[in-house]
Parts: sequence; structure tokens; C-alpha cells
Amino acid sequence: MAENDSGLSPVYQLASDYVDAIASLDPVTATGAGIAGHETELTDYSPDGYAAIAALRRDIRTKLDSAVITNERDRIAADAMREHLDTRLALFDAGEHLHLAGSIGSPAAGIRRVFDLMPRDTVDDFERIAKRLALVPGSMESLESTLDEGIRAHKTGALRQAEEAARQAKVYAGEDPSTVGF
Repeated sequence: MAENDSGLSPVYQLASDYVDAIASLDPVTATGAGIAGHETELTDYSPDGYAAIAALRRDIRTKLDSAVITNERDRIAADAMREHLDTRLALFDAGEHLHLAGSIGSPAAGIRRVFDLMPRDTVDDFERIAKRLALVPGSMESLESTLDEGIRAHKTGALRQAEEAARQAKVYAGEDPSTVGF
């Protein structure tokens, strides 16, 4: 069996490397997936941030094509990775990231939701939350730059989704006290 120093097959090592790299580029997803170490970071939703994630996926996909398959588990893992990477790259290439302004699965909703997933048991937990909260304006600005690019490219989401996202942003910012329960 072709393994490296970690004891993982080439396919599993590539998968591990991908998880580590994507967690660094997308800390919101990292928190959602339970990957520690990125609790004081937020995702860069700018066009450059999305391009960096796409470049990573293309690189991993290329490496996957030449990875040695040592057994059936590797074959299954490689097939699953190809499906994941190819789907995400197809969405990126189609410009889907240029109009993500919905109320549930949008980056703005993810930024809000990530704080619900963070522990609140210790002073250190709250310090991590405070550090991440301080990054919200920059992360939202990066998202705005991508949505602006989508407008220029004539790739916009549904008006109803944008209006709901704007309403939710007002609630999250404390500008809509009429909404209870958020």
C-alpha cells in the first residue's frame, strides 16, 4: 500500500490536505463542519476569495487525477471527491457565487449562523466570539463586492431573496426591534 509518513493513502492524504486548506480559506464552513482553529476568522467572500477557493479545488482535482488508488476505499473516496470538486467548480464557473443573497443559504446568513455554532462556556470562548464579531463588517464588505460584480455581470438573484436578506441584516444589526425571536 502506497502511504506517506502520516500513514494515509495518497487519496486520503489529499482529502486531508483539502479539508485543512478549505478550512483556512472558508472559516465559516470550517466552524460549521466542526474544524477547530479558525474561530477568530471569517470567510473572504470577495471575488478574490471565491477565486482562491476555486483555484484550490482545481489544484486538488488535478492532483486527484494522478493520485495512486491503492484499494476500493481509495476508489470510493476519489470518486466522492471528484463529484464534490466538479460540482463546486461548475457552480463557480457558472457564476453562482455572484448572486448569493438569499435568506437561508447565503454567505450573509452563514456569517450570522456561525456565531450560533460557537461555544460560549468560557471567557476564552467569548474572546474568540468578540474577535470574529469584529471581522463581520469586512466580511460583509467582501460579500458586497462580489454581489456588485454579479450586478455588473447581469447575474443577480431574485428580488424577493435580496429584500429578505436586507430585512434580516437589519434585524441582525438591531435596526428592526419589531422582530422578536431572532
